[in-house]
Amino acid sequence: MVEAVMLWNEPNNLSHWDFKIDPDWKIFADMVITASKAIRRENPDLPIALGGISPIDPNFIRYLGSHGVLDAVDIISVHGFPLDWNHWNINEWPAKIDEIRAVTNLPIWVSEAGASSFGALYGVASCVIQLGMALGPGFYGLLYDAFGGYRVPLLLAAAADLVAAAVVSIGAAKAAGQSRAGSQSRR
Repeated sequence: MVEAVMLWNEPNNLSHWDFKIDPDWKIFADMVITASKAIRRENPDLPIALGGISPIDPNFIRYLGSHGVLDAVDIISVHGFPLDWNHWNINEWPAKIDEIRAVTNLPIWVSEAGASSFGALYGVASCVIQLGMALGPGFYGLLYDAFGGYRVPLLLAAAADLVAAAVVSIGAAKAAGQSRAGSQSRR
């Protein structure tokens, strides 16, 4: 069952939409509006999301609104890759969402997020932290049975979390340094 449809992907990212050919996004806006009308004819209740924007840019959303795109969709979708692609700190997520809230009353979906270009080490470290939290008590119960107590499983989990957190923190500091260097070179 289709629960929603998303129109396009990262339209403000040159790798997904050639804004050199469509510098004012009129072709893109026409495509979204036309697709939205066709979807509404078939299923007027199906939620329509604007393809996730990356970078998160309120001016882009405002600009699309001037072309009528925000009247054609029900949801604004954003993609965020703090620490690498977007060069902002992971703690800035709420502020990034608030930037979009400031320019639209539409609901906001985070439809892609991660640390994709950090390389395997950072991705694995993030996954270790998330996996440890997701597995929870059942996983530790299995380890309790295997080791005859919680001491070894909890020490292993703590060590894995500490190493993973250190790797992510080092990567964040490295990305922040690169971001500062990049912003200084653009001045």
